[in-house]
Amino acid sequence: MIAAVIPNLTKTNAEQVTQELMKELRRLGIHVCMNAALSASFPYRDIEFFEDFSGMIAACDIVIAVGGDGTIIHAAKHAALADKPILGVNAGRLGVVAGPGADPPCGKLLRRVGSRPSCPACISCWMVPIRSSAA
Repeated sequence: MIAAVIPNLTKTNAEQVTQELMKELRRLGIHVCMNAALSASFPYRDIEFFEDFSGMIAACDIVIAVGGDGTIIHAAKHAALADKPILGVNAGRLGVVAGPGADPPCGKLLRRVGSRPSCPACISCWMVPIRSSAA
């Protein structure tokens, strides 16, 4: 499974939450891809960095947005156009759209995601498979 991780590093705690998320993704054997602009903040050999944002979304199985509601809505637009499920991870304390953040840990959600890599859209209680009306 390949996860496109889209953090909003302008949000407080977003980098820390993203680091924890990536540890859990690695532990589960989920490959991470990110926008190339983030390579300085996440200098890991196992991350595939994409210059082309649309290409990154097309190459992944799931989009994971880390930040707040705006970050998740932005990522959801791109996920919908590529017919990909999205998981929103709240980096702060308050969010209407944003899902769980660092507290409680993302681990339980990701273990569930990792347990069914062949059908990530089925995990609708945590991920909303947003479909484009143009499709």
